[in-house]
Amino acid sequence: MKTAPAAVEVMASRFERIPTPTIFDVMDSLGLGETCCLSLDIRPLIPGRTLAGPAYTVRWVRDTRHTDDWNPPEIKRISNLFDQITSGDVVMVDGAGDRMCGHWGEMLSMMARNYGARGVVVDGGTRDSRGIKRIEDWSAWARYTGPVESMGRLRIHELDVPVSLAAARGGFIQVRPGDWIVADDDAVLVVPYERTEEILSAAEELEDVEEQVRVALLAREDVDEVFRRFRRL
Repeated sequence: MKTAPAAVEVMASRFERIPTPTIFDVMDSLGLGETCCLSLDIRPLIPGRTLAGPAYTVRWVRDTRHTDDWNPPEIKRISNLFDQITSGDVVMVDGAGDRMCGHWGEMLSMMARNYGARGVVVDGGTRDSRGIKRIEDWSAWARYTGPVESMGRLRIHELDVPVSLAAARGGFIQVRPGDWIVADDDAVLVVPYERTEEILSAAEELEDVEEQVRVALLAREDVDEVFRRFRRL
């Protein structure tokens, strides 16, 4: 299930105003703290960016065959990678646990953006990081960058299906198509689509409190009194 296209841009702008630690605090209070934060090894290629949008998933598998040997190929044309993307999506890449190849790169980023995606999060690696950084209106998070080509080592197997990505607290987090992804310098969070508005509204309320705390501390008010007043302890 995905958010209605007309609402995606509005919700994305609301999420991107809120730091991921604030969203995490809300989700942790709802019992979702163990299942919302992806591995902290996944970092932004360009620090300072924020990204939010519904997940569009790409699942890789290990496979030494080349394209012509697939029988039948699950991905018949390169455009099949993108024609299910909806405007505002965040591409979520499951790299099959591989820690050597590039699972995403400049050309895939350019094409995904042209189909409406706003960014990519890779539980694996990217190639062509210099080119990715030059793409306008595009953001990327990944575990690592490197030169190793995936062809003949791995292949894309499924699109827009639930995937399991490494969690910060160990184990894996299931990311379903349409779950909301929120990313910044601190983390990449997964927000269940059926609870998106609940979590977003609560995070906005908490961020309002956080801003009041900042104002009070900048005014050199007593720290203990500030934290007591705003119940931050």
